[in-house]
This record gives sequence, C-alpha cells and structure tokens, in this order.
Amino acid sequence: MNKPLNLPTPGEILATEFLEPMGLTQYRLAQAIHVPQTRIAAIVKAKGLIYHAAKKAGCDPTTIYDRIKSSPAVAACVANERGLFVDDAEGKLAAAVRKGEPWAITLVLKTLGKSRGYG
Repeated sequence: MNKPLNLPTPGEILATEFLEPMGLTQYRLAQAIHVPQTRIAAIVKAKGLIYHAAKKAGCDPTTIYDRIKSSPAVAACVANERGLFVDDAEGKLAAAVRKGEPWAITLVLKTLGKSRGYG
C-alpha cells in the first residue's frame, strides 16, 4: 500500500524557494511593491488563479493583472503558483494513465505523443 506523501504546500514552496532566499516575507514583499499583504497571500492561497485570488483579496481581477505587469516579484509569485498547480494536474494525469483510464491515455497520446505519430 502506498503511503501518502507529505508534500509542502504552495505557500511553503513560495516561502522557501522565492521569499526566503531573497530575505522577504509575504508582508515585506507586499510593502515593497505597495500592495496589501492580503493580495500576496491570496495569490499564494489561490495557487496563482487570478480570479480566485481577486475574490479572496476583495479586489477586481484587473487589479492583480495590473500588478503582475508592473511588478516582477508578483509576476514570479503567480508563475510559481501556477507551475505548482500544473504539476499537481500532471501528477493526477500520470496516476490516471497508470490506472489505465482511457481518457487519460488518449489525452497523453494526442498531446505528448504527437511527435511519435499519435494525434
């Protein structure tokens, strides 16, 4: 029987791979780029999904999109969270392929298998 993995949360990864090496906290990042700390926390909690982050932060999605354009730090935060989200989805897809799920096998062959003549 497989043991469940104790994977770090996206917030932990953001902290250890982005904020800590730069000597920043979510609060200090928010101060540095002049946004409420709740906005940074919302992006982390929403895994980079902008509309969900905006809802959590109590602002319009265009506010977050504007900040992404003007702040490399916020753009990096969003990219990191989206990357983690896609990794989660790829893990679920791989598990479905290993279980023999026809929909998952078809999807992989039509996309990743194109170079081998599938699709």
